[in-house]
Amino acid sequence: MQNLYATRLIAREPGRDAFRVMSDVVRAWGCRPELPPDSLAGELVVGDRRVGWTTRSLVDGSADLFELELRRPSDTQNVVWESRISVTRTADATQAFVALSRVSEDNRLGPAPIGDFQPPRVVRELLDAVPCAARRGMPLSSTPRTAFAADVDDLVADLTDHRRGLPLIVVAGQERLAARIARTNSGLAHVVLLAGRPVLDGLTARCPDARLPWEGVRLFWPGFGDRADVLHHPWWTSSAATGSQDRFVSHLFAKLARLSVLAEPRDEVRDEILGSLRRARLVALESDSEYALELLRENEALESQVERLRAEVHWYHAEFRRFGRDHGALGPDDAVERTPLDERDFGALWDQLTQQSDGAVVFTENARRSWAKSEYAEPTRMRQALRDLAMAAGEWRDLRGRIGMGLERWLAERFGLNYAPTDGELCVRRLDKFEYDGVRRSRERHIKLGDNTSWEYVGRVYFDIDVDELRWVVDHVGLKLYRR
Repeated sequence: MQNLYATRLIAREPGRDAFRVMSDVVRAWGCRPELPPDSLAGELVVGDRRVGWTTRSLVDGSADLFELELRRPSDTQNVVWESRISVTRTADATQAFVALSRVSEDNRLGPAPIGDFQPPRVVRELLDAVPCAARRGMPLSSTPRTAFAADVDDLVADLTDHRRGLPLIVVAGQERLAARIARTNSGLAHVVLLAGRPVLDGLTARCPDARLPWEGVRLFWPGFGDRADVLHHPWWTSSAATGSQDRFVSHLFAKLARLSVLAEPRDEVRDEILGSLRRARLVALESDSEYALELLRENEALESQVERLRAEVHWYHAEFRRFGRDHGALGPDDAVERTPLDERDFGALWDQLTQQSDGAVVFTENARRSWAKSEYAEPTRMRQALRDLAMAAGEWRDLRGRIGMGLERWLAERFGLNYAPTDGELCVRRLDKFEYDGVRRSRERHIKLGDNTSWEYVGRVYFDIDVDELRWVVDHVGLKLYRR
């Protein structure tokens, strides 16, 4: 891409109205001869031109951005002209930035023919619709400013103003030529028409360095009159300027346009607004992500609760069916007698848990003996923990061990069990080994019921996982196997 033209038009009365008018002018220019759709964003193909536009605003209303891009083919083969216009509104200013570039579609290197390089008409239309100024504050216009004898001092002040950012072109006496130069170089230069010879004489007398021939043209670069001024401020005679007027005006435009991209390389206001929009989107995405993660965690907790409740319902249904069978076979008095009077008596609980879990949990003789001798102070809590463990073992078997997360987290979230996969001290004391069904196993895995409290409240359920038979083998129920 080769940038060939850039100008900035700053509204002299900034605000939302100026932004709206500028945006409408640019959209109408891009869509002509079609009527521009009244939409914030869109695309349109008009003849051989393709145009697209978007409108964006900051959430707090502090800035607005309208962008339009227009592409049209060049008279040169495989070259496309691309116009980019951005209209911005901030607290500081409302302005339009117009840039023109060309793109080679076959990567050929070649100059842009002068006849093919035309000024964007949208600049003149913007200047006609909204009073604008250059970056340094001098008014911009698509028509020349006429200077009379009384205006010489003001003209000299403009010529020597060190704040001036654009060239100033003075045309002596040729009204039609001045109008063409001003029209072609709208946004690139200030054009002044000297109304007669007395004005030229007054300018020469007031500022001898600014002399130019009658009916001639002179270009004054910014910095004219400064002591450090070493630039050549060229002038042309009447014959040079009017002998081939079309060629002269086109040459002057091409000269200024190519230099304009050095003075206005980019629209930094547009970049700042887009940066603010990107940062706002990132903040929104981060906020949405945090909210989504929070919802996900809540959903997982609810799913775990639902699964646990389902398991409990299944458990109580099985208990109800078993109770119905037992109650049907026995009389009322027998049923009462079967209710354990001692809450520490787990009696038939071991076999019930194995049966209801379909063999997913089994209890060794050592597990039963350890509980019978245990002094654990909360038997009701231990009974519930064993039921939860049996439900967990049954579900683990149904899933064939594929629970989708670590066992420690799964048992905690779904069944409220505090599980630890290892016990280094148990191994050091050589209390971890046991034998079941002729296989030597380790009961290092355990469920914790209480910790950092009185000894009689430190309960443990030690077990091993038999991955071949898909079952959990419990070998100790009661207090922790060792004291530190």
